[in-house]
Amino acid sequence: MIRRVGSSRAIERLSAVIELIAMYLPGGLRVLLGCDPPPAPEALSELIKSLRSRPQLSVRIVGGLVTSEAEAMVALEEKINEIVAEGGGWENIARAAKLVSEYHPTQWRRFEDSILHPASLDVIALRHRLSTRGLIKSNKSVCDKIAITAAMRPPVPVQASSSQETGPRKKGSLKSALKGSLTN
Repeated sequence: MIRRVGSSRAIERLSAVIELIAMYLPGGLRVLLGCDPPPAPEALSELIKSLRSRPQLSVRIVGGLVTSEAEAMVALEEKINEIVAEGGGWENIARAAKLVSEYHPTQWRRFEDSILHPASLDVIALRHRLSTRGLIKSNKSVCDKIAITAAMRPPVPVQASSSQETGPRKKGSLKSALKGSLTN
């Protein structure tokens, strides 16, 4: 049975946010792996604003109305929150990044090298026996894999400490515990 992951547009957007964090946010790799706290949506919207090629004093939003820059930033922050929520939240994205790093170590090393030494993409590409374009495609592929993995694997629900609710655990085998849980 084929499991539907989600819309390809949602995965593309999540991949773009992952790439934005990894490539342009200082310490972005640590954020992706869950070592550092996720950036605030305000910080991401400021990053996007700084990456724009030309300053804009007003922005057209879907309704066709001209809005102020502050309103556009708020709309952008809400959109980023929505995209991250589609990926299951930051914890789920970090878990997906760790899985991709484990299952695709060669591509991950290229990705990591590109993030840690962005000024020398040509040198990194030669070291990994790729063209610069091939390295960029490989990096995009890693971001896509993280996004797909995050979309496929829903977040693990956090349960309150079960020993507090049910009292101390009884000693016994795993088999008997499973039988007990199946009969209840």
